[in-house]
Amino acid sequence: SRQGMWVTSTSTGQLLLVDAGSGTVTQSVPIGNGPQGVAVGGGAVWVANTPDGTVSRFDPGTGRIRKIAVGGSPTGVAYGDGEVWVAAGRSGNVLRIDPSSGSAQPVVVGNEPTGVAIVGKDAWVTVLPGSVSHRGGTLRLALPADAVPYSPDPTQFAGIPQWQLLSLTNDGLVTYRRTGGLAGAELVPDLATGIPQPTDGGRTYTFRLRDGIRYSNGALAQPQDIRRGIERTMRSGNPYLTNQYTGIVGSEHCSHRACDLHRGIAVDREAGTVTLHLTQPDPNFLYKLAFAMASAVPPGKFGDKALPATGPYMTASFRPNRSWTLVRNPRFHEWSREAQPAGFPDRIVLKATRSNQVAALEHGAADALLAPPVVGVDALARRYASQVHIDPAGATFALVVNTRVAPFDRLAVRQALNYAIDRNRIARLTGSSLTAQPTCQVLAPTLPGYRPYCPYTLDPSPSGSWTAPDFAKAERLVSGSGTRGTKVTLLVPPPSPGAPTLQIGRYVVSVLDRLGYQASLKVITNAASAGVGDLGDSSKRPQIGWFTWFQDQPTPSNFIEPLLTCRSFVPRSQDNLNVAEFCSRRIDAQVAHAATLQARDPAAAGELWSQIDHELVDRAPWVPLYNPRTVTVLGQRVGNYKYHPFWNVLLDQLWVR
Repeated sequence: SRQGMWVTSTSTGQLLLVDAGSGTVTQSVPIGNGPQGVAVGGGAVWVANTPDGTVSRFDPGTGRIRKIAVGGSPTGVAYGDGEVWVAAGRSGNVLRIDPSSGSAQPVVVGNEPTGVAIVGKDAWVTVLPGSVSHRGGTLRLALPADAVPYSPDPTQFAGIPQWQLLSLTNDGLVTYRRTGGLAGAELVPDLATGIPQPTDGGRTYTFRLRDGIRYSNGALAQPQDIRRGIERTMRSGNPYLTNQYTGIVGSEHCSHRACDLHRGIAVDREAGTVTLHLTQPDPNFLYKLAFAMASAVPPGKFGDKALPATGPYMTASFRPNRSWTLVRNPRFHEWSREAQPAGFPDRIVLKATRSNQVAALEHGAADALLAPPVVGVDALARRYASQVHIDPAGATFALVVNTRVAPFDRLAVRQALNYAIDRNRIARLTGSSLTAQPTCQVLAPTLPGYRPYCPYTLDPSPSGSWTAPDFAKAERLVSGSGTRGTKVTLLVPPPSPGAPTLQIGRYVVSVLDRLGYQASLKVITNAASAGVGDLGDSSKRPQIGWFTWFQDQPTPSNFIEPLLTCRSFVPRSQDNLNVAEFCSRRIDAQVAHAATLQARDPAAAGELWSQIDHELVDRAPWVPLYNPRTVTVLGQRVGNYKYHPFWNVLLDQLWVR
């Protein structure tokens, strides 16, 4: 429109007006659940609300919103020649809406129309093939033995494959959209009918549960099941899991023996509502509710066994570190295609492959390799180009330097190491340059607010990409710092697949030696998946170490707040994630402002996160090395691959021929 560009924010349920010149949000309108398609015409803005099966008509002049029921799962909307056209998804129809009366006339196109555009007097429609033709079969997945989950219980965190399968069996109030690409990072209501706006200054969220959802054991899903699931997590004793919900009122009294959150999670069975009270606003709280450990749990004792399922699949058998078999849940009915579609395979079987994974794929024993050996990825990409899928991961692998311990208490030394490191060489040391993208930044490229930026390269360019080390500049910075001859100990954990830390560590030590330091390498034997061992023990005054961070939520704050703010540094703590011991009150103020902007003006928040990220690059508390990439290899009888930023591949969307 002449005022700017109208866009939708699916996760917040808002229609946003963006100024075309400045890129800032000038108006925000609550428009309903899962707004996706948007069109302007006839004096109104038209929005498809996918989960609700409605189209919203918004009048910018009066602010009035009118809902038109269209059924199906509308995803595309267009205006042209005086009429509104809607692609109504599962209904198999395209609807022609009269703007004056709101009456809708269906046009049957078959299968599933997803997008619509108007050219002259014609409506052009994109159509997906029908799901019935692809339903059935057994999908066989292969993983290395050490990557197969040891437990199906969400309170026993067992890696990404565990969460992939739990996303098919169990549900919480909200989840991530089950669609490919970065759009999959958007939240949609799951067991809840909608995603509420917080009240009480951002400290209270009230959800209403959908009616008639049953577990695989026949029990009816109830509001108190949400509280039971989170209380169960708070008794797990795993700080990574429990820390997600310490903001809930009453959580401070939880222990592995007992947890009562009736004050923080109030339920009304008759009204079907769950109200969560926080001690302070948390812009990321909705994302935390999308974790598997916030799933609803029915009454009963399950130990560490698989929970009764609400999703399209349930666990048929489980053997720790060996196999996990899912079959269809006979109690399931599809309540939201955005959150929990019915899925295509009838069975999904995950098995440990103790021999050659590629051979298993070639001989037909497996349909998909979820974690092929990194050292063989280049050869696989050449040999099976159409079957190998390489996608970005929301993670950054880096060296973290302690900004309060010599010699890295000098900015010049931190910048010097950034200039001196050959990031391409480190990528090759991981086993494949295809799975390691060199970076100079803290933020991963999958995050909003990411803008490429790299001053630590030979001949920096506006593209922000790293090209080659500038060792001469690094030597000049070290010479001017007066720190040559200082002893430096590099801490690294034991090697793991895709992270050969010994080889990388030896290379980094050689760079430090060449810069004039007395460098040595130490392997941290007490490093664990939930901590950083000696590197995170600030009382031991670590200097530099290998550090990896994977996103918990698709927000820049998830990378910066727990790792590089004054509040995140805990002196004399053995679990200090702010290994750099970095503190800037000015940056902290920017971080707080960006977090508050996130909900009401995501575009402005993105620009501010970008500024913060670039300033952190300049201050150099990290030596970012690369962003890892995920690899999936499919067999010839499998199709419809869809990458998801949290589950790597949407297993239920794969077709088995």
